[in-house]
Amino acid sequence: MKARFHQAAMLDSVLQARALQAWRLSTLCFFLVVGLLLSAAAAAEISLEQLKQRESDFNWKALEKGEVVARDLPDDEVDDAALVVLVGVKLRAGLDEVLERLERGEPGTEDIRLDAQSDESVRESLNAYKIHPGQRIGVEWFYSPVADGTLNMNKEELRALQTVALDARDSGKDQQQILADMEVAIRDLLAARVNEYLHGGLAAVSPYDLDGKQIHPGDYLADSMQPLALLREEDPDFYKAFAEFPNEHGKDYGDRFFVSIEENPELGGSVTSLKHWMIEQSPDYALIAERKFYISYSLDAMHTLILLFPDGEECYVFLLNLTFTQKVTGIGGFIAHKVGRSKVKYNVVPLLEGLQAAFP
Repeated sequence: MKARFHQAAMLDSVLQARALQAWRLSTLCFFLVVGLLLSAAAAAEISLEQLKQRESDFNWKALEKGEVVARDLPDDEVDDAALVVLVGVKLRAGLDEVLERLERGEPGTEDIRLDAQSDESVRESLNAYKIHPGQRIGVEWFYSPVADGTLNMNKEELRALQTVALDARDSGKDQQQILADMEVAIRDLLAARVNEYLHGGLAAVSPYDLDGKQIHPGDYLADSMQPLALLREEDPDFYKAFAEFPNEHGKDYGDRFFVSIEENPELGGSVTSLKHWMIEQSPDYALIAERKFYISYSLDAMHTLILLFPDGEECYVFLLNLTFTQKVTGIGGFIAHKVGRSKVKYNVVPLLEGLQAAFP
């Protein structure tokens, strides 16, 4: 009896030892898996050193001296209509301060934040949109809208505006009433564009007509993501979510939507665009992917990648800008590219100069 009891005790000890060994092994496997996941997540982060390696020809010395540095990236211009520029600055401010300042918008720009919960909430948000005195579009144009490049529109959109204009002329309304009708019509146009994008992404963006042909800005942006290769390689989940918006990707990135009105007298007054921000933030960096569709400008569409790297009480800010415009293609394309590139820089460089002025 004692022998059997002894054998049972030994067996129980062996089982306990094996159970403990299995628990230790499972625990070790768990931490190995967690470690692999954490290292994979760390590998997905974008760092300043990675950017320096990729852009070794960038003037890093001038950047460290406090200058706003811009560099053309013609090798990344994968389409005749593409213009690519990298601009950077080092600011005397922390990451959170710079992010907060960026979200407020740059001086001279009005960003109307859109409530994207429903088609109706988008349209209601746009009641804040007003026709600005500096815009090329005015009462005279509204009396007889034509496809003269004042707005990037297709035939159906132009026809809708022409119908509103005809009704306004026939009703004998005064200029203030005509302006109010015009604002309602433009708000409807903007809401339709925004809701198309919210429901269907790039593929659903309406084309517009220029010189007898249809331009599809969404196609350009969808097919030419190469200049955002840094994002694709170092943060593939974020890249995929941005490229395939509005498809779900299991992570809630900070999506924000705006109608943006930028005052830019050198470029003919104010400029209207639809803007989408996707945001990711960690203690080591922040990333904003911006997609923009112009409504009243000679540029068609734009991707901007905003990278922020904290450095103690300072912060590096970089804008990688990819712009598409049909105005730089065709005969004289080389000269047009130079003109178009200067317009892009004129839009992008002041943003960083404004940030620099905000943190003297």
